[in-house]
Amino acid sequence: MMQTYKFSGSITDATDLRTLNSGLVSVVSGRDRVRREALVAAGHSLATTYAQIGLLLGKLASILTSENVGRAGIPPNYLPDNLPVTESELSGGQAISSLTDSELDLLYSKGYIYIQNIPEIGNIWVDDATCTDANRSDAYISLNRVIHKAAQIGRETLLPYLKATNLLNPDGTLSAITIADYENIAQNAIINNMRNPQIEEYQREISSATVTINANQNLFEGALKINVSVVPKGTNRNIDMNFELNVGG
Repeated sequence: MMQTYKFSGSITDATDLRTLNSGLVSVVSGRDRVRREALVAAGHSLATTYAQIGLLLGKLASILTSENVGRAGIPPNYLPDNLPVTESELSGGQAISSLTDSELDLLYSKGYIYIQNIPEIGNIWVDDATCTDANRSDAYISLNRVIHKAAQIGRETLLPYLKATNLLNPDGTLSAITIADYENIAQNAIINNMRNPQIEEYQREISSATVTINANQNLFEGALKINVSVVPKGTNRNIDMNFELNVGG
């Protein structure tokens, strides 16, 4: 997680973070003006130059891995989940309210994380973008958190089987029963931790997960290779509604 230093000026001239190849890096540019003034008054003069990265990290720590840090409501009732922010600004002191809609759209499309205001909700983070193309699987913090948690669960689950002996077929490939055992062990661990059917849908962190092992691999030729496919949950980054009057005839 990184933050901008004295971010101000023309949005057009700002680096387009979405053109980079750093899917594990995010850049925070937003902060609260009142908080910044309080820090400066307390003797922390450097607060005038930096974003409020701690506010973002605190929010991430309070939500599920699958959730967007900019969520507008808290499930299951979706009451407002606004930030303790009075007036949002960029790290250079430029008020978000002073930017035009087109400038905000451009800032968003370039992958910067700032605080936006929705009158009916309050102040929320605009999104959880990373520094890479928006169509990549690591384009958002929530996607990275989900796959990293799944990987951690998989590692912790299968680590006790390191150097374990396995039943083989005459050609050196794993027996069908051994393959099924490993697939079930890993898949059940991930599903039970991230998509337990006994919990509410909004508490689940993934849509599904599948673990497969290529039956043709030979243990005498290398490591046991296990493939894990995780389907994440989707995020409503925008909601478009179409209204029309139907008067008959």
